[in-house]
Amino acid sequence: MICIYSLIHTSDSDLCNNLFEAKNVYNAINRRAYGGQIAGQALRAAAKTLKDQSFVVRSFHCYFLKFVDPSVTTYYKVEKTRDGRTFCARTVTCLQNEQATFQCLALFYKTEEVSAELNHKGCVMPDVPSP
Repeated sequence: MICIYSLIHTSDSDLCNNLFEAKNVYNAINRRAYGGQIAGQALRAAAKTLKDQSFVVRSFHCYFLKFVDPSVTTYYKVEKTRDGRTFCARTVTCLQNEQATFQCLALFYKTEEVSAELNHKGCVMPDVPSP
C-alpha cells in the first residue's frame, strides 16, 4: 500500500493540495529507493489532484534525475498543467532536500461509456486454408 498523504502544516491551501509526503522502501541491493515505488507514488499524487475521479491514465513519462535516498523524506510537488473537460495533465516533481530527484508528466483522459450502436463492425475474415 502506498503511504501518501497531503501535508497539512502549510498555510497556503493551494500548495497544501498540491504537495504530498511519502515514505520510501529501502532497496538493500544498491541502497537506493525502489524506482517503481517512486513512479507509482508520483502517479498517485497526480491522480489525487484531479477534481473528477472518472479520469484514467492515458500516458506517463518519467525521468530519474538523481538517486532517491530512502532515509530522506520525499515530497511530491504536483503542478496542474492543464484541466480540461476530457483531458488533464499533471507535472510531478519528487523533491529531497529541496532538490529534484525525479520528474514526470502524467496525462489523464475521461472515460466514457460507448453505446452498442458505435461498436466497430469490422471485416469478416474469409475462410482460408490453414498453414
